[in-house]
Amino acid sequence: ATYRGRVETLDILLSMCPKEWINHWLLSEKDAIQRHVYEVAFDLMSTEKSKFTPKFNNLRKIAHLLIQAKLQQEKGEEEEWGNCSDVEMVVVEHYIHTHLPAREDASQREKERLCIVRSRCFQAEEKRKEDTRFNGMKAIEQHYTPLHPDIYEERTIREACKTTHLIKPFNLKKGQILVEEPVKGVYVFPFLEEEFCARLWEEIHHYEKTATKHPKWCLPLFVRHDGNIGDLQVCGFKTILKVFADASEVILQQYLNARDSMDEDRDEIDKQKHINFYHAFLTRNYVGRESNATFKMHRDKSDLTLNICIHASHSFEGSTVGFYHRNKAETGGSGRVTGKQQEQEQRSDETPQDDDRIYTYVHKVGFAVAHSGKSWHRTDPITNGTRGSLIAWAELN
Repeated sequence: ATYRGRVETLDILLSMCPKEWINHWLLSEKDAIQRHVYEVAFDLMSTEKSKFTPKFNNLRKIAHLLIQAKLQQEKGEEEEWGNCSDVEMVVVEHYIHTHLPAREDASQREKERLCIVRSRCFQAEEKRKEDTRFNGMKAIEQHYTPLHPDIYEERTIREACKTTHLIKPFNLKKGQILVEEPVKGVYVFPFLEEEFCARLWEEIHHYEKTATKHPKWCLPLFVRHDGNIGDLQVCGFKTILKVFADASEVILQQYLNARDSMDEDRDEIDKQKHINFYHAFLTRNYVGRESNATFKMHRDKSDLTLNICIHASHSFEGSTVGFYHRNKAETGGSGRVTGKQQEQEQRSDETPQDDDRIYTYVHKVGFAVAHSGKSWHRTDPITNGTRGSLIAWAELN
C-alpha cells in the first residue's frame, strides 16, 4: 500500500487493526534491505521528481500516518487512532523533515531492493521448474509405457549417432568432407541413422498421444504457440539430448580445430569445452498448417542451435531453411565497401530483408544443420508432403 500510495488502505489498517498487530507487524517488520515501512515511505518521497505530484502528496500523508503511529507506540499511548493535537502534528512534521534521506541514497537502496527481489523471484521460479521436472519424471516412471523402449538407452542412441563412428581424430582422407560449411557459421553434417529417426519420430508422437489421452496421469506435455511439442528435455528425452550434445560436440570441435583460420563464429564455438542442450522441441510442417506461409525471420535464444531432420515424407517439397546476411559490411581486396555493404552496416542488427539471403538449407532425414543462435534464419513454406525436425538449443559452457 505504501509503494502504491494508498492512503486510505493505511488509514484503515491503522484505525481498525489491534494495537499488537500494528506494533509487531506494521511498524516492526522490515523489507528485503532491512527498512521499516515508514523508512520506505521516506525513500519513495526522496526519489519523486517533484514535490507537487499527487503521488508525492499521498506518500507524505502515508508518512504522517506511520510516524504518528510510531510516536504513539513509543509513548505507549492507548488513545484512539486519529486523535492528534497540533503540537503532535508539528512533531510528526519535524520527524519527517529530519529523517528524509538524500535522493542518491534512497535510489541506491531501491536498486539494492530490486536486485534482492529479482533474485528471490528467479530462485522461486527455478525451484518451481525443478519441482515440475521432478514430478514429471515421477509421473513418467509410474504411468508411461514407451513404444520403443530401447531408444532411451544410451548405448542405442550412441550407436545411432553417425558421428561416433565417422569421426576419428580428424584423419579424413584427402577430399573427404564430413562437415560442410556452405556459408560462414553454418555447419551441415550427417548425424543420425534414418531408422533411429523414424523410431524417435514415432516415440515422441506416442508420448504426446498418451499424455493427451490420460490427463490424470499428469505426464508433462508442453504445447508451443504453433501447436508443436516443446520442452522435450522434461518429457523423458533428456538422455537422448545428452548423447546428442556429446556427439555434436565431438564433430563440431574436431572440425573447427582442423581449420587454419578462425572467424568470430568459429572462435566462439571452438573455445568452449561443452555443449549443453537446455531446451528442445519438435516441429511439424505440413501443407495446410495455419502458420505455414507466415514463418518469421528470427534469431534463437541460444549459443548454438542444432536442427535435426527426423521425418520427411517421400513427396515432401519445400520447408527449406533460409539463412541471411548478418548485416556486417565485408571489405573486398581493395579495402573498399560497396554501397549495398554500407547500407547493411547501417541496418546493423535490424531484421534482414529477403534479398539478404545467402544460403538455403534443404532438409534430409538424419542430417543436421548447426548454427549460432545469432544467425538470422527462417523456415520456408512447405509445398507438398510433411517434414519434422527435432530442434535443440544449447548453451556453451
